[in-house]
Amino acid sequence: MFNFLIFNYWIKKTLDILLDKKCLYVFFSGGCDSRNLVEFLYFLKNSNFRIFFVFINYNILKESLWWQQHVVTVCCLFKIPLLIVQVTYLNNVIKSENLYREIRYHITRLLVSKSF
Repeated sequence: MFNFLIFNYWIKKTLDILLDKKCLYVFFSGGCDSRNLVEFLYFLKNSNFRIFFVFINYNILKESLWWQQHVVTVCCLFKIPLLIVQVTYLNNVIKSENLYREIRYHITRLLVSKSF
């Protein structure tokens, strides 16, 4: 059974760490889990805490542009800045989960190294 007190402690510690930062980058897929995170973080933001959402369009699904537009709509609704990364592939690149993970890591390193 999940211990609610431990969960509350974990949430508080996590929020203390996040709110101590000047900027938070959140990768937003557009799905239910990340949408809930958007709404949760929206109510936490203040003038000292900037949130940026990052959407990576891997362009692998026929619905990719629809998901991108959905993310844009949600971020406009909550007035949260959004960075969209369009991924294009060379013809000989094998698309895999490992490749997508490496793309996310690379983008994360770029964001952390920059001061927005």
